[in-house]
Amino acid sequence: MSHPRLTFHGAAQAVTGSCFRLETGAGQLLIDCGLYQGAKSEKELNYRAFPFNPSEVDAVILSHAHIDHAGLLPKLVRDGFGGPIHSTTATADLSAVMLPDSAHIQEIEVEQLNRRNARRHRAAVEPIYTAADVEKCIKLFEVQTFKNWFPVLPNVRVRFWNAGHLLGSASVELEVQQQGEKVPMRLLFSGDIGPDFKLLHSDPEAPATSTMWFANPLTGIRIAWISTNINVVHYCATKYVLRCIRMESCSSPHSLLSAHRNSSAI
Repeated sequence: MSHPRLTFHGAAQAVTGSCFRLETGAGQLLIDCGLYQGAKSEKELNYRAFPFNPSEVDAVILSHAHIDHAGLLPKLVRDGFGGPIHSTTATADLSAVMLPDSAHIQEIEVEQLNRRNARRHRAAVEPIYTAADVEKCIKLFEVQTFKNWFPVLPNVRVRFWNAGHLLGSASVELEVQQQGEKVPMRLLFSGDIGPDFKLLHSDPEAPATSTMWFANPLTGIRIAWISTNINVVHYCATKYVLRCIRMESCSSPHSLLSAHRNSSAI
């Protein structure tokens, strides 16, 4: 693989189900693995098979504990993932409460549905995952501190920046050292940012520079479709640069930062 390849597996034409997959010559990473929430048609997406092999994913980087970012991690583990799930300490603590609660809700709802299905002579259904799947998932968490680099793959390292969204929430800065390149490529995944004027934790922080910046749609930056056959993307203020990395949206052709209409491509 000549360049890293980034695929959008969630939050495409929607704001839930966040999931990025980054492939390099050294392996594969997921940034978030969230549950789809909202209308029935969106929730049904949680039951489909992952569009990649979970056993081939080497690690997960989790931005925060909200279910639309973390809610499919137990399913990922059930389907074969066994690598580390990197997060901040507060995110790991919150996930240890929120993921069991998510499983409990699913099990109760499926139990009620199956009672109705039995009366209607319909087939029984299974929950997306169970409490047993969550228990295995929680054991894979490895906590990291803000602003300190940690390795995730050969020639790939990550550090967390406070996103100011909820306790433990982080933006994910990812550095990839490509063969033959003197300067490493740095990607920044915003996660959910803000809101302002919080009492429990400080305002968001971020590195001074990044090669490419991927903002969550909830941060107020428009999401737009950019052709998947071009190597993209640099976003800074109102500029973007098409460069260095192949992007794909697996379920729909929708998922890249749009630039300001008057911005210039370099």
